[in-house]
Amino acid sequence: MSANTSANTSANTSANTSANTSANTSANTTLYHVSKNREFHPQSTPQLYVYGFNASGRPDGVWIARNTDWLRFERRAHVEHEYMHAISVDTARILRVETLDDIARLYTYGGYWVNYEYFDINIRDTVTGKVYASNGRLKLSWPRLLKRPTQTLRDILLQNGIIAEDADVARKSTFYAGLSDEELERFKFPDWGRIAAAHAGVWFEFSRDSPCAKYFWYQSLDASSGCVWDVTALTALTT
Repeated sequence: MSANTSANTSANTSANTSANTSANTSANTTLYHVSKNREFHPQSTPQLYVYGFNASGRPDGVWIARNTDWLRFERRAHVEHEYMHAISVDTARILRVETLDDIARLYTYGGYWVNYEYFDINIRDTVTGKVYASNGRLKLSWPRLLKRPTQTLRDILLQNGIIAEDADVARKSTFYAGLSDEELERFKFPDWGRIAAAHAGVWFEFSRDSPCAKYFWYQSLDASSGCVWDVTALTALTT
């Protein structure tokens, strides 16, 4: 689910059911997924947009939230119809992120910077109010990238300078060149590809005032929510 879509107030009546107030218990927890589809049909293997193709730095999969958290989000776009699906989530398999220590744990799996010479960016920092904007001047052409048949997507993008694991390498991009070390760190994305190998999903206990908001990808969450990429951790309760 995209956090930027909106739900009609007359959405499926399952929206009135109550969700558990926590996503960190060992038992299954009921949370909600908003979709334009009347029935809940998650992909069996959702693709992870982990290396720059999701510009906000979030993972991809089945997005879930408590009750109507997303529906109340003030910037959601208006659509004609959306449906709210109650889903049982095996929270024992979900990584919980609430504190800076939790985010530090994410980065133990690795992290990377996107080369914004290939991507457009225009964001306003909710912490300082500063605007970061740049238009990518280079065109990303997959057929022209140097690659070998046995290479992973991650290695191909590293080899071609589309992403960088090292801060000094990242600074070779014009966008990062003038940033302080602290600012540069704030643009670092977690390596969701590696995190996905150890966990079925992630839950973010979001607050606009959280110290975690130092990271721009965290600012893009909008509400407490989670993303599950291994759908064996999900069971649809209502559609």
